[in-house]
Order: sequence, then structure tokens, then C-alpha cells
Amino acid sequence: MPPTSYRMGLVTGGFLTALAILAMAALPGAIGDTRPPGSQVPQRTNDLAMVQTVLAEARGASPLMCEMAAGAMRGNFWWSNREPVDDDVREVLKWVRRDPSDLAVVPVLAEAMSDSDPCVARTGSRLLGRMEHVQANDRLLAALRDTSAQVREMAALGLGVAEPDAALAPLIDVLSGDPGPRVRVMAAWALGELENQEAIESLSMALKDGPVPLRRAAASALGEIERPEAVPALIQALDDSDATVRTQAAWALGEIEDHSAVEALSRTLLTDQVSVARVAAARALGAIEE
Repeated sequence: MPPTSYRMGLVTGGFLTALAILAMAALPGAIGDTRPPGSQVPQRTNDLAMVQTVLAEARGASPLMCEMAAGAMRGNFWWSNREPVDDDVREVLKWVRRDPSDLAVVPVLAEAMSDSDPCVARTGSRLLGRMEHVQANDRLLAALRDTSAQVREMAALGLGVAEPDAALAPLIDVLSGDPGPRVRVMAAWALGELENQEAIESLSMALKDGPVPLRRAAASALGEIERPEAVPALIQALDDSDATVRTQAAWALGEIEDHSAVEALSRTLLTDQVSVARVAAARALGAIEE
């Protein structure tokens, strides 16, 4: 039997290749396409074809494959550094990288967020956020109040992708009071993507009192916001009982680059029993001193 890494490579390649082939079938000039050369395909047909193709190919994917494919389609994974030689492949990649703009896909993507397949749900929420349209954002904001914890989590994911200013207060409310632990973690991540300093107080409270996954997400979000007001809470988190939280807090302090954190980071570098936390502290100190 092939090694695990080799089999994973085959699965990844097969998943992404199948997506590209199906997307190519929907392009003008594809094999079997009877439209006259140079004719324009209606925007609605293109967007619906893209959405249906992506959601269909997402079904059944593992979480790892789902994240890798999402990164590849967005153009920020290996495809961004390896421009294909083949013109047909280049056209396919342009097609699957662009964001949908036809509002007819909004209800399709909104429905996908409640799909029982996790990759379909995540892909639908991402695409809805990538539309960057008020109607799509309104759907995501409304979904934050859904009775399903999965839908609320996916709504927070989509809002983190879209980054609308109107999401700030609702996401803070979710972070502070949603009964779903995963929903709160996703809200913390989304607030980091918004990069608004008004979220610092709520994120600092979550960093102090939340469960481990939430504390870790809050530390990361504070690093994304990059404001000195977050430094006291992050310094306190360097003494957290969980090593992953300490590591994330050290990374965040390196992002903020505030000299008031040097003493605490130096202590972590010298005394923390976990190597990854010490490495994070060292890198943060290097960033501050640059």
C-alpha cells in the first residue's frame, strides 16, 4: 500500500483536477459547447454553473482537502505561484477564482450553509461572503440568529470573509453570549478579520475566561487587530495553562510590536517548558526589536 502522504497527494490532485474539469465543461469554447465562437455567456449561467460545480465537488471532501481546495480556488495556494502553461487550464483557473456576483446564487449558497456535509456548508458560506454584496451580507447577518448552531457558525465564517462593518456589533454579541462553543470561536476569528479595535474588550474577556479553543482564537484575533490596547490581556495570556494559548499570545504580541511586552516575552523565552511557546516568544521579540 502506498505511504499515507503519497495517497493524500493522489486524493488532493484528483479532487482539484475533477473540479477543474467540471468547471471547464461550463466555459465557452469547451468540448461539446455549441455556442458560436466569441458569443457571451449570460452572467447568471456562469455564476450558477460555478456555484453548482464547486458545491458538488466539495461534497464528501475531508476537512483537510476542503481547506486546501478552497485556498487553491481563491488563488492563494500553490496555483498562485505556478502559472499554468496550458491556455485552457489558465482560463479554468481564472473562472474558478473569481467571486460570484449574480444575486440569483444567494439563496443557493444560503441553503448550503445548513447542508449536512461540512465541506458543502463551509464552501457555501465562504462563497456567500466573497460576493461582498449587501444582499449576501444581510443573509449572513440574519443567519447569525438561526436556531441551528451550524448555520450560525457558517454565518460567522462568511462574515469574516466578507468583512462588512455592519457585522461588528452582531459578532461581538455572538462572541459574548452564543450557547454554541464553535460559534463563539468562529465569531472570534471573524472579529480578527474585521480588524476593528472596538472588538478588543470583548476578545480580551474571551481570552481570559473562555474555553481553550476560544482563548486561542481570541489571542489570534487580537494579533490580527494589531492594537496596543490588546497588549495587557495578551501578556496575561503568556501565563495561560494551555501551551497553544501561550504560543498564540506570543505570536500576537509580535504582530503588535509594542515594547511594553518585551519583559514578559523574555520571561516566556527563558522559562516556558514548551518549545513552541519559546520559539513564538523569540520570534515576537525579534519583530519588536527590528
